[in-house]
Amino acid sequence: MVGGIPGVNVGFSGNPSDSRSPLGTLAFCGLVNRPLNNDVTGAFLPEALHFMERRSAILERIDNTQSSDHMRARILESLHKHAPLIHVAIFCHGWSSGIQFGFGRLDIQELAGHLAQTMRGSEISPAVITLYCCSTAMGLAGSVGGDGSFADLLRDQCCMHGLRYCRIDAHDRKGHTTMNPFVRRFEGDGLAMGGTGGQWIVQPGSLLWKTWAAQIGDPGNKKDYAGNFRFDFPRLSTQEIQNQIRGPDHEQFLNTADLRGVI
Repeated sequence: MVGGIPGVNVGFSGNPSDSRSPLGTLAFCGLVNRPLNNDVTGAFLPEALHFMERRSAILERIDNTQSSDHMRARILESLHKHAPLIHVAIFCHGWSSGIQFGFGRLDIQELAGHLAQTMRGSEISPAVITLYCCSTAMGLAGSVGGDGSFADLLRDQCCMHGLRYCRIDAHDRKGHTTMNPFVRRFEGDGLAMGGTGGQWIVQPGSLLWKTWAAQIGDPGNKKDYAGNFRFDFPRLSTQEIQNQIRGPDHEQFLNTADLRGVI
């Protein structure tokens, strides 16, 4: 409950008709590198700063040396501080069962409840939650479409808490925080209980796969084909993303780009 979190400023009622302030974009990133690692300064922070600039986002730094309880409280406080929101992006480590900032399967209801209070979503413009985290779309063994993953369960809980038009993008395996092309999308679609798993934004191995991977990962081709697409695609529908990939430069790109290193 909001009242149980010290310092929470309830700036948004959770009612979609609440229009006291424009919809915002909020990003979260850690504060400290892991020992013998430059995960924050080498990946999460630079990408979060690029995202902040591209999406006019507010960036909140989470002290990842603190306890899970502390990190969760900071995130929930920040959601209410900056509400109402249309887009929340998280830059940190992830697993099939949770994220580095203290949220796991047992805490999903709490997170979803606060997202539902502080975000707006509609059929035309769903609330966007982007997990720039490893493996959060990796489902249970034998599951379909990442069913049972952290991202899947978060979508389900958001729907159950009233945020029925939501869109959660997440990686289904280890990779770079923003340039990992293995992205599944979990959409609320107005449903009260969510759904079973999600869908690939672009099916691995399909005709669009190499171009999608290049746009997300920027393999260094001189045209800078990737640009900022890794920060833009979450706000686009899957059809809009695929239409952009199929654009007039697609065939020429496949014929001329250096795709070495692109999966």
